[in-house]
Amino acid sequence: MAALHDRGCEHGDTDAPTITVAEPLNADVWFDLVTKHMVNGRGLRNVQYLIPLPAKQQLDEGEARKAFHDNFRDYLRIARNDKKADQWSLYSILDVHGGRYSFVQIGGSERLTLQGAPKLEPHLQILDHDTRGRGRRLMEAMSVELRKLHHVAPSQAAFADFARMFSHCDWKRWFSPDGHFDLGAWFQSETPASADHTIPFFGYPYVERNRTAIAGLMETSLLDLDGEDLMQLWWLRPGSTMWGATEDVPATLETLRAAVHARSKTATLSSLLLSPASVGEQQARNYTRVFDRGVRAPVGKVPLALEVLLVPERLAVVCAMVALSDSVHVPIGYATINAATVQGVLEATGLEKLIREGMRQWPQHAQ
Repeated sequence: MAALHDRGCEHGDTDAPTITVAEPLNADVWFDLVTKHMVNGRGLRNVQYLIPLPAKQQLDEGEARKAFHDNFRDYLRIARNDKKADQWSLYSILDVHGGRYSFVQIGGSERLTLQGAPKLEPHLQILDHDTRGRGRRLMEAMSVELRKLHHVAPSQAAFADFARMFSHCDWKRWFSPDGHFDLGAWFQSETPASADHTIPFFGYPYVERNRTAIAGLMETSLLDLDGEDLMQLWWLRPGSTMWGATEDVPATLETLRAAVHARSKTATLSSLLLSPASVGEQQARNYTRVFDRGVRAPVGKVPLALEVLLVPERLAVVCAMVALSDSVHVPIGYATINAATVQGVLEATGLEKLIREGMRQWPQHAQ
């Protein structure tokens, strides 16, 4: 049994001695410049179509030392996935070197509440051990940027086009005299009544629950895919600056491509983004790495509050904005693989002509 020498006991501690192990550690640490907290350094990249949070401050060497010292165990948990982080302590920081800037993605969403007055509130996905006031400051920074963006306002013209494509119900009964749409009653009524080939949804078509349902329809429409090598997907986006500021858009395209590939190893799905003329050039070009082609629609030819995703002869997804209150606007829509309805959407929207007459944005040369 180990014991302290009598001289050691003179210092007051007569318990069994504790043996401490010191190990050197070279750490690459990433800090976000909004809150000066450490973030995970995996998967950093600049995704142009996401909502940028501008740096509010700089981080000098002294602040970096203090932040690393104060959050050392969080670093072990976040960056090194150390399950025993609480067993370690930081003895000293010998040197600090500045590195490069990059971009970290923070997941977020808008949550719709229908109880009482409708509310549409932003939320960030931050790990419990990564909060410590950081979440509040990030929410404040995100709220500032969100106020600069907008969902497109409901349009009578756009909704009239939408209603003509899906004329199976009396749309007037879902609107109050002040023009507000009863989303809960509509969805509750339409869901059990919808046929297997047509489903109602609310929210943008690329959010997870909607893209999963749309992919299920797409898989059904591909049962007779044999012999087709190239399929086209045309996506008419609305004029909103809020649209597509999420990694759900490429996830939706990949999900639909996977459905095609599962049916035929040789078939491919080519994607085209059709933007209204009111969408800025750079805003549209943010998706050059997401869609194979980009086209700008002729001026005045596209309702800004209408969104259409079309795979000719296979799938049509159409949604339009409605007002739940004076301040809350959301898309509602249908996805269908009914052949007659898909063809009707193609003819009603004139997408083929719009693409042919529109201005090519990318690639530079025609394919």
